[in-house]
Amino acid sequence: MIARRRLNFTAKGEFNERIFTVGITMPDKPRIRRQQNRSRINLGEDYEVEYWATSLGVSKERLVEVVKKVGDSVQAVRTEIMNTR
Repeated sequence: MIARRRLNFTAKGEFNERIFTVGITMPDKPRIRRQQNRSRINLGEDYEVEYWATSLGVSKERLVEVVKKVGDSVQAVRTEIMNTR
C-alpha cells in the first residue's frame, strides 16, 4: 500500500490534509492458491480446475465440458452436473 496526501479545501477557504492509501495490484502468484471469485470457475488456472472438479465430484475433463456448455457460473455448473447424474 502506498500512502498519499490530499489537501481538501473547505467552503471557508480553510484546508485540511487527508492521508489515504492506494492499493497496488500484485501479479498473479501461482503459489498463492486461493479462490479469487467463488461464484465463477476460471478454467485458465489449473489449481481452480482441480479444486472445482474435486469439490463437485467430477473429472477435470467433465468439468471443462460442462463449463463450456453452461458458462463459468458455479451455480449453473452445479445444476447441470446434478441434472445429468
